[in-house]
Amino acid sequence: MNNKPTIGLKDLVFALIGSTIGSGWLFAGLYAAQIAGPAAILAWVLAGVIIFLFSLAYMELGIAFPVSGGAVKYSQFSHGSLVGYLAGFLSWLFYVMVAPLEVLAVIQYATDYLPFLTKTRGSAADLTASGLLVAGALLLAITALNLFSLRWVIRIHNGTVDWKLIVPALTVILLFGLDFHPENFTAHGGLFPAGIPSVLTAIMAGGILYSTFGFRVVVDLAGELENPQRDIPRAIAIGLCAVVVFYILLQLAFIGALRPEDLKDGWAKLAFTDMTGPYAALLMAAGLGWMAFVLYLDAIVSPLGTGIIFTTSTARITMAMAESHYFPAALAPLDTQGVPSRAIWLNFTMGLILLAPLPDWQTIVSFGASAIVLSFAFAQITLAAMHWRGLALPPGFRVRHVQWLAWFNCVMINCLLFAAGWQSNQVLLIAIGLGFLYYAGHRCSRREPLSRRELRSLPWMTCYLAWVFSSSWMGTFGGGTGWLTPVAGFSLQVLVTTVIYLWAVRSSLTREEMESEIRAAGLQPTGAAPR
Repeated sequence: MNNKPTIGLKDLVFALIGSTIGSGWLFAGLYAAQIAGPAAILAWVLAGVIIFLFSLAYMELGIAFPVSGGAVKYSQFSHGSLVGYLAGFLSWLFYVMVAPLEVLAVIQYATDYLPFLTKTRGSAADLTASGLLVAGALLLAITALNLFSLRWVIRIHNGTVDWKLIVPALTVILLFGLDFHPENFTAHGGLFPAGIPSVLTAIMAGGILYSTFGFRVVVDLAGELENPQRDIPRAIAIGLCAVVVFYILLQLAFIGALRPEDLKDGWAKLAFTDMTGPYAALLMAAGLGWMAFVLYLDAIVSPLGTGIIFTTSTARITMAMAESHYFPAALAPLDTQGVPSRAIWLNFTMGLILLAPLPDWQTIVSFGASAIVLSFAFAQITLAAMHWRGLALPPGFRVRHVQWLAWFNCVMINCLLFAAGWQSNQVLLIAIGLGFLYYAGHRCSRREPLSRRELRSLPWMTCYLAWVFSSSWMGTFGGGTGWLTPVAGFSLQVLVTTVIYLWAVRSSLTREEMESEIRAAGLQPTGAAPR
């Protein structure tokens, strides 16, 4: 690849912020409060810390291998194509659902003034036939914008960021200035009405992780950065800090603005039956109909802005999957505008397919969070394996105590997956099964059996997936059997994760084999830019 760098630090920070302030701010405050009550505020703080720790591995890997969609390729460099495919497929699975999910959020908020688009279920809504047509048209508009050059996409997206910041900020100010109820933070069950583990569940199922995930956009665009070594760490640190503070303030304002009658049935049954949008409902109840109208406009701008930038990132992920021979090679080339148009059209088609069965916003966000969190584990293992094997990486940015940090992150990832619950994870299990069926057929069509390098990682990868899904099934969260109590379940996550983490790192490719994989991808083993 020979993409001309076009993105600077400001654009990168705006891409991160813009990708995270979409439908998340419109819904996550409600769903996180339903799950964890006032502890939802702690969930945002904890999520910010955890996501930053997760991002450290991506910072070093993104600088070492500055290629578009690079997160798909990292695990292939360290463990071969089989592990690389799983890590890449999980990322692609999450990314490809973001644009239709943001479109779904627009339609769901539109229920209050265009009721024929949805069938309402309390604070959720399912698409009607008319809703599907409108959603398809919006998805097509997002796709069309991404067929222009990347610089134009960034300009259009940056133009929405100011609006996306001003409207939520004004909402926070108005809610704090209304009849604020500080007793909401201690009444109705105290700080932890659903128990301490509900904090982790809120991160996964309440839309919190989905709303703070945007740091990966920075890595996905690494191949088009002017100065990756300088800009990747700065953009992630600045953007992620701003986003977390922003969401904490939103959650504080939301909980404090709730009226006593809103909580009469407890946090778990908190809902606004007359209106789909929780913040709009609070503003209308306070007599601020004009601000509710502004918020409805933002419910179009913010999700679509996020959809635009994630469509850009998803195309790079798809292109990287094709370059790694996981997807057909025809999806990899760039067109005359310098964009992977074939990859964009594939993702549009997948988006249309996903729109039909998509349930409400929260359900699909919970499933998506499980997919992307599981993909995070492979980046941690990859970086730890590269350090353990002594692979030369650029000295500009190095993660300290990488073995301990990667182990801790893997433990946190498995605890989050355990807390996400079986209802979300069983859907992910089915998706992974279908993904491997496709990959097996793809390999057979290429007459490409598993190599010794790939077989080396097959045992630990199989055991890891078996543990993630079996422990979720045995847990008490989200429809599990209840055989594993939270205390026993989280304790076992630490023990089993430790064993599998050490096994995975020591089953990696040798340094020479890693260097061979890196060269095959058109990179220098030292992590320099593409040749």
